[in-house]
Amino acid sequence: MTFKNISKISLLAKFTLISFLITAAIGISLAMVIQQQMEQNELEHAAKDAADHVVTIMNPNLRQSDLSGPLEPEGSAR
Repeated sequence: MTFKNISKISLLAKFTLISFLITAAIGISLAMVIQQQMEQNELEHAAKDAADHVVTIMNPNLRQSDLSGPLEPEGSAR
């Protein structure tokens, strides 16, 4: 599109085109922000779930002596 062609477009068409471009830019920006927020929420949720699983699975199997030094070879097999 050259400058001559743009000047032949009606004012309504110019307004429509500019409005569409602005709306598309806003939509794309919002989509990117929402995607980032959803990704961050999912990562936080996954981290919390992993921590809960560790607590649920490991707490019954841990003793105080397990945390006082290196594990004994026979202690790690249980």
